[in-house]
Amino acid sequence: MNFLYMTIKDLKILLRDRGAMVNLFLTPLMFIVVLSLALGPTFRGPSDSAIRIPVVDEDQSAQSQQIVDALKAIKGVTTETQITDANAARALTRVDAEDLLRNGRRVGAVIIPRGFGEMLARGETARVIVLQDPAQANMANVVMGVATGVIAQVLGDEAARRGADAFFKSLESVLKQLPPQAQSQFDLKKIQRRDTRRRILWSKLKRQALPRGAWKRPVCTNKMCRVCR
Repeated sequence: MNFLYMTIKDLKILLRDRGAMVNLFLTPLMFIVVLSLALGPTFRGPSDSAIRIPVVDEDQSAQSQQIVDALKAIKGVTTETQITDANAARALTRVDAEDLLRNGRRVGAVIIPRGFGEMLARGETARVIVLQDPAQANMANVVMGVATGVIAQVLGDEAARRGADAFFKSLESVLKQLPPQAQSQFDLKKIQRRDTRRRILWSKLKRQALPRGAWKRPVCTNKMCRVCR
């Protein structure tokens, strides 16, 4: 009973002290509201989805389509190339992607500028624009980091293919200068097919989620495989 009386007495004293009431209830509530408004977008993520990436293909070339297909193959990430406007779907534009980021609805966006494929065909450095929402930096760094890695891999594979094509063109010009009997000993088309299949196999294996340090040249264990023989 003494404990109950002491509790009632302390509550009466607390209710009479308005300053203590403010410090006990209102001050923590103010901190919660302020921190929720300031840090809410960082921890909550975008309102629609945390893993949707708008992809704007302004080039519409075969090379840019490779980038789009590679981004679509990322597990756990949904790429958006279209937007619904007035109940009709249309291609996503750069302005649409920037609006989605500005409104906090997406963490990042990928823009493939016009002329991307032509620059790759000429052997020049082609760039892909990657945008991020600074208000959602934590999630944007993770999601867009994966997207950037995929883009770099596709560009690297394309550069390797162009290098191989240039090599076979040079080899073909050299073979034409040899006597017909010597030329018959080289099946250039067969060599090209074998190199293409080997690069496709190597590219597929690279895209698997291997741990750091486990990247080794693939060794085919199929004894009947004609690619590696």
